[in-house]
Parts: sequence; C-alpha cells; structure tokens
Amino acid sequence: FEKNKMQLDFLSLMFFPYQREWLKNQRRSKQIMESDHLKRTVAYVEEIKAETIYRSLPIYITEWGNSISNRNKLNDTTFKGAYILKNLLDVCTKVDRMGYWIATDLFGDFADSTMILNGSAGLVSKNGIPKPSFYALKFYRQIKPNICYQTENFIVTADNEGNFAILIHNYKELNYLYYVNQEDSITYQKMPSLFVNKEPKTIHLRLNHLTHTQWEI
Repeated sequence: FEKNKMQLDFLSLMFFPYQREWLKNQRRSKQIMESDHLKRTVAYVEEIKAETIYRSLPIYITEWGNSISNRNKLNDTTFKGAYILKNLLDVCTKVDRMGYWIATDLFGDFADSTMILNGSAGLVSKNGIPKPSFYALKFYRQIKPNICYQTENFIVTADNEGNFAILIHNYKELNYLYYVNQEDSITYQKMPSLFVNKEPKTIHLRLNHLTHTQWEI
C-alpha cells in the first residue's frame, strides 16, 4: 500500500488468541497462554504503523474475542464479562473502534442446541437473554470521556459536568488445565479448577478535590 501511495481511511485487524502450527503434517490452531496478548498485539501494530505514512490513521479491531468456539462454556460465564472489560481497558486509549464477535448465540444454534446456554460466543442467548458479556459492554458504555485514573483492574472517568463513572473488574487468568483440554469439552462442573486463583479482590478508592458536597450514587 505504501509503495503504491494508496490512501487508506483506517487500519483494521481481527483478534483471537490462537497461533497456527503444524502437527503431523496438518495445520492446526493452538490457543495462546498469554492474558495480555491483545495489548501486545496492538502495541506491535502501533510500532509498525509509526514507521509508515499511515502513522496517523485510526486502528479498528473489527472482530475480537477469547474464543472462536461456539461450544466453549466459558462464553456463558462471568469470566467472559471480566475478559471483555480487562481487554477494553488494556487498549481503550490505543484503538479507535472495537467490534466484538459476536452479537447473538443464534449464530451457533445447531441441532445440539437444546439448552438455554450452550457455550456460544454471543452477547445474548438464542432466546434473547443477556449474558455477562452483554453487561460488560453495557457497563463500559457508561464510562465518561475523561480518564482520571486507571490501573489494570479499574478505571475512574469523569465528564465536564462533575459526574464520575468507575468501572472495576476482577479478571482471573486461566491455568494450564484449560489449555490442555479441547474447548468444547469443558463443563460447568470443571470450571472452578481452570483458574490460577479464585481469590476476591478488595480495591479502595478515594476521590479528592471534589467540588460538590452532596452526591448521588
């Protein structure tokens, strides 16, 4: 593109945490055991972009998620909600648009879809029931335009009218037991054993220099 001086409106990429490898002369996809892979991928794209004439173009992630499987039970759990929030906070100041894959479980509604939830990657079930991933995006949509403070687990935002929005997550990394199993073999009963830890997280926040004396929470 650069050699032919082509004009672009934006740079787009898709993201799913897999890498291709060859096994017994067959190509397969292997899951990547790295919770910051999206963050590192975006940083790599930014690094390359900075060396081109397209350095000022916005970056759009048109499809992304933790799994391409429509039978991964983690898609139905609070893990998926925390995963979405973690990655949104990781790259929210680096990319301009992100399109989550996919909106509804109807995309993965097959002959074996007899349960209300079946591990599909949608934000809502095939019956239209919002899943934790849906609420993660709903919560993220409510943050304000100005970032006051941010860590890996929360973000404090405000608008110009004195309103604040604080978004907190407790994302837990998956352990090796998750990666050595086929995604569609995971059961709800096995899930507690799939995480590095299950400890609760306590976060103390103190907002200073507030102008109002009364607040509605």
